[in-house]
Amino acid sequence: MRNHQFPGRSVVMTADVMAATSQPVATQTAVDVMRNGGNALDAAIAASAVLSVVESYSTGFGGDCFILYHEAATGKLHAVNGSGRSPAAATIDAMKARGHDEMPERGIHTVTVPGAVDAWESANQKLGKLQFGTLMEAAIHYAENGYAITPVIQKNWKDQEEIMVKTPEASAAYLVNGETPTAGTIHRQPDLAESIKMIARDGAEALYRGDIAREIARYCEANDGFLTYEDMANHKTEWVDPVKGSYRGYDVYEIPPNGQGITVLMALNILSQVDMAGMQHLSADHIHLVSSAFSLAMAERDRFIADPEFAEIPVDYLLSEEFAKQQYARIDMAQALQQPVTSAMPHHKDTVYLTVVDKDRNACSIINSIFHSFGSGLVAGSTGINL
Repeated sequence: MRNHQFPGRSVVMTADVMAATSQPVATQTAVDVMRNGGNALDAAIAASAVLSVVESYSTGFGGDCFILYHEAATGKLHAVNGSGRSPAAATIDAMKARGHDEMPERGIHTVTVPGAVDAWESANQKLGKLQFGTLMEAAIHYAENGYAITPVIQKNWKDQEEIMVKTPEASAAYLVNGETPTAGTIHRQPDLAESIKMIARDGAEALYRGDIAREIARYCEANDGFLTYEDMANHKTEWVDPVKGSYRGYDVYEIPPNGQGITVLMALNILSQVDMAGMQHLSADHIHLVSSAFSLAMAERDRFIADPEFAEIPVDYLLSEEFAKQQYARIDMAQALQQPVTSAMPHHKDTVYLTVVDKDRNACSIINSIFHSFGSGLVAGSTGINL
């Protein structure tokens, strides 16, 4: 076995499996699941659940996920959109009535329906080998018995401390005597452990139509939020067709909008217009070209990426050779792009990414996200779940 640890990354490779996550305990969980008969999808779900405990500032049971799964036996690539929608009552007028001229970045009015857990269960039922509850066991263990705070976790946590102190629920879940746990100490989340036990026992039903849903809805209503029990109960995971691009002989797949993966495909299409092999890696020209391509792609992301049920998104044209040529023509290797062209999205430190390959060469790729560090900055009542 090889166990490679880098800042913010942990990779384990054995003779027949591989797992890469942002925390060693999650990586080890993935390997253990595969050793106990699970496939790459099972392992990725279990690792995601563990990360939702031990890296709560990046992800959680109250967040969303996007899954790509290569099924080796059939060669099929499955795509799961596990993003939750905005509450039905969160209209523009309702936002303005609460004093918002634009979408806030934190607080109760930013809360959306959690999509991850239903996506995990839906994917597990269709493609997994182990029972869903089994995949929650490691997450329960770390929430109940604790996990060690590493220096990287402690630093990232400390950066968001001022957000945690604003509400008693977040303070109780994440702070010790009003401060971030110090590196080397053991941190426990007993309320979250109880919620995960309910999910392990009753499946996603517990989160969307059971006691957890009722407590999340109660908390939101008590704090002038929009999210209701009906919003939770009406949530459904979407199985979608991935969008595809090609780059120098390699096929690249992404989740379609409302996912942002199309941004990568647009940038690669621009870079395909030039022979980069003749450029020195990380030379001025190399950095200028790559940064320009991604700046142009992100500008189109900000303009077009939305919920396709409510917006016209010209995916085919954005990924066309014609559009790629037009975009490449906008790059002047002698000067920077005219501003503004880069993303207008707020800066955020948020998401975990993990990938797993099993002995049969099934491969799973997951993004699990709460968007910002600690998401909305709120923990839903007695659930221990960060929204």
